[in-house]
Order: sequence, then C-alpha cells, then structure tokens
Amino acid sequence: MLALTYPLIVLSGIFQAMGAALSGLLRQKLVNPWLAAFVAFLPILLVLTLCVLAMPFPLPEANSFAKIHWYDAFGGVAGSAAVLAGLLLVQKIGSGPLNGLTVTGNILASLALDCFGLLGLPAGGFRPLPWIGGAVMIVGVIAITLGAGKKDDDEEDKGIAGKLLFPFILVCGALQAVGAALNAELRQAVTNPWLAADLSFVPVASLFLLIFILRPMPLPTRDDVASVKWWMPTAGLVGALAVFTGLLFIDKVGAGVFNGLLITANLITAVVLDHFGWFGLPKTPTTKLRLAGLVVTVIGILLISVGKGS
Repeated sequence: MLALTYPLIVLSGIFQAMGAALSGLLRQKLVNPWLAAFVAFLPILLVLTLCVLAMPFPLPEANSFAKIHWYDAFGGVAGSAAVLAGLLLVQKIGSGPLNGLTVTGNILASLALDCFGLLGLPAGGFRPLPWIGGAVMIVGVIAITLGAGKKDDDEEDKGIAGKLLFPFILVCGALQAVGAALNAELRQAVTNPWLAADLSFVPVASLFLLIFILRPMPLPTRDDVASVKWWMPTAGLVGALAVFTGLLFIDKVGAGVFNGLLITANLITAVVLDHFGWFGLPKTPTTKLRLAGLVVTVIGILLISVGKGS
C-alpha cells in the first residue's frame, strides 16, 4: 500500500492544478466568484454523500463523535483559504506574489506541524535537513513565479494597502497545511474516510453559499449559464482528490512530505498548462528560469523526504 501512496499524492497534485484551471473557466462563465465556488463544491458533496450511502462501513462507534474537536470539522474551510485569497486578492497584489506567498506559507506550516506534532500528527522533532529542503523549495517556487515574466495586468506599484495583504496571504497558505492535518484528525475520529470527507466539505459549501447570498451581485445572464460546459463544474471534484488523499495518507508520510509532493506535482502541472495554454489559460512559454525552479523544487522535496526518514 505504501508503494502506491506517493504516486497517489503526486496524482492529487496534478489534479489540483487542473482543478484550479477549470475553476477559472467556471468563474469566467458564471461571473460571480462565490456562485462559481459553490457550484464547484456542490458536486463534491453529492458524490461523497453517495459514497457514504454505498460504502457506509466502517461505521463510527458511539463515542467517535465525542473524540472530534470542534475545529476538526473546519479542515475543509481552512484548506479553502487560499482559494478565497485568490478570489479576493489576486487583482490587488498580482498573481505572482499571491502564488509565491501561498506556497511559502504552506511549506513552512507543514514543516512546523511535523516538527512539533501539532493537530494529532506524530512529533518528528527538529531536523535541519527537512527545513533546508523547505528553504530550497521556496527558492524553487520563487524562480517558477519570476520565470513567468511580468503579466500585463500586474500593477507597477501595489501600494501600502497591497503590501499589508502579504501576511494575510502567508496565513492562507499555512491554513492549507493546517486543513490537511485537521482532515486527517477528523478521519481518525469517524473511521469512515468518505464520511469524514463529506463532513469536511459541508462547511466549505455552506460558507460559499452564505457569501453568495450576502453578495449576490453580479449575477450571470442566461447566456452565461448556457455557455457553461458539462465538465466545468467538475473543477471541485478534480481538485478534491488532494483532500481525500490527505485524509488517508498525511498521518503516514507526514505533513511536510505530503504537502511537498503535492506542491511539486501541482507546480509542474501548472507550468505545463501555462506552456500549452490548456483549459483556457493564456500561453506562458516555459523559460530556463522556470525549468530551473522546477528542478530546485524537486530537490527540496527530496531533502524533506530524506530528512524525515533519517
């Protein structure tokens, strides 16, 4: 089983990048980002509910729900913080800084979770090699971001208001790692992974629906809705594979290795999607700097993996 764990995590990262691209298409068609987010998450709830009904075993024990911390059910909400940051802030600070800060926060938080054994994860203690690997990954991520070149819609001067948002984006990236750990703790409590995933996504979908009710404008036109292809709402399902693999494997391989593999696969796939302009993305040729960044990122995750096993 362990031999399949790492390929599944990598596959999840690939699908996560594809899901992000599909979400962008869905938002363009539905106009309202909160409506698009709710539509993307709704199929996940439906599929997971069907999975729970079809595979109800193992059933949670009578005292299982008593073991759940009140914050465990918000793993999905924490994991979607970066999505919210992208929806709200990408136009204010630019796509390059947003992605770089999100990934940096994710890497540092996941290493801290492993080091101190937070949120139910086994404490690995401080080991310098994984932190060196994390630093190397950050360098690789920065190179990938800068290698994309300056976008036409990036502002010359972000101003003080934009700079004040940087810590918030870092926290959103850290919450991605926290969300994965919370989801794993929820799965341990309820035993059934399908039920745990379903419970994780209910608050997310509810949150997006509530925000849409409070901020319903702009509304899509009839032509906008008619232009939505059948496969576009699967964006959430495609990206949700990362949450499910987190439920199954993060406590086995550790948050640092899990998020490192996930991020590496995500970034490589994103570079490929940008290069060919798939899923409606603008073509961004792969530069030498981006390729160097990919190599450095892979070296970083190898250092994290070796350091964890030493």
